[in-house]
Amino acid sequence: MALASHSGIDDQLMPALDTLARDANCQPPDLSLVGVSTGPGGFTGLRIAVATAQMLAEATGCALVDVPTAMVCAKAAGLDAGTIAVTLASKGTSTWCTLVDAATMQIKGTPGLIEASHVPELLKDAVLLLGDEHLPGPITHAAEALGLDIWTPEWCPRACLELAEAECAAGRRALPEDLLPTYPRAPEAVALFDARQKPS
Repeated sequence: MALASHSGIDDQLMPALDTLARDANCQPPDLSLVGVSTGPGGFTGLRIAVATAQMLAEATGCALVDVPTAMVCAKAAGLDAGTIAVTLASKGTSTWCTLVDAATMQIKGTPGLIEASHVPELLKDAVLLLGDEHLPGPITHAAEALGLDIWTPEWCPRACLELAEAECAAGRRALPEDLLPTYPRAPEAVALFDARQKPS
């Protein structure tokens, strides 16, 4: 079920979850697992997703699994081998890059912000780059120079659920109080606040 916010402030998530549960004849105690994509992504959307997942897990006692958004996008790409570079939350000249092994659906190395100068070394073994229309031009050019195909990443609810189920089956779960979204940069409000605190 896909939701679209028309005003940017209307709350459709909880009513949609209620409708989904009613259609499936599902009661809250029937819920066994909540999988949540934890970013990186938009600050508000991540906060809402994480808070909702925490609330559902606390209220129903179901298992809770956090799934990095890069893994969801990599799984949705449909490759079964090779390294996929997933770039998300691009801003200015940088992007958040995560390398995912398509065969195991495991993250390789440490995700983080990269600039175009990092591309030749970091992505030399990649077979695909997932990047949206906000991917900085210099990074796009550097990836193309390596001969990488660039696809638009897709967020797929089924891929998120399948990854969460696999993690849960392997005994890896999150505690609601420990669940945190991945923010690539400090929120603008925090950056502005910190800037005001610095002596002039």
